[in-house]
Amino acid sequence: MGTNTITQQLLTGERALFQAQDLAIRDCVFENGESPLKESRGITFENCTIESLQGLCYVDGLTMRDCRLINTTRAFEYCTDIDAQSTTRIDGIVNPTSVIIRAPQFGEIVQNDPAIDRSQITIVETE
Repeated sequence: MGTNTITQQLLTGERALFQAQDLAIRDCVFENGESPLKESRGITFENCTIESLQGLCYVDGLTMRDCRLINTTRAFEYCTDIDAQSTTRIDGIVNPTSVIIRAPQFGEIVQNDPAIDRSQITIVETE
């Protein structure tokens, strides 16, 4: 099955894309509370603004390019196969499992789950 695409929309609501699969989201504003993508897989964000306290958590296969993360304090919690690039500071990251995350600046980074292999986590400041 191919990838579905959402462009130039405002996406809101709790669990707005709960269990979504193979979805490309481009040039959108994404405002949500907790776990809007929970149990989703194969999600791509391009040139999006994402505002979510506990956003982008519990996702398998997430790609982000040229996105802005706003007020996101618990990003990427228990996410696997993530390749993310933010053009703005990421306020907080909690227990990612296999990620590459690039941003100009980071707030709090929590890695307190001893079961997670930290060699699978790459966090890079781009400035």
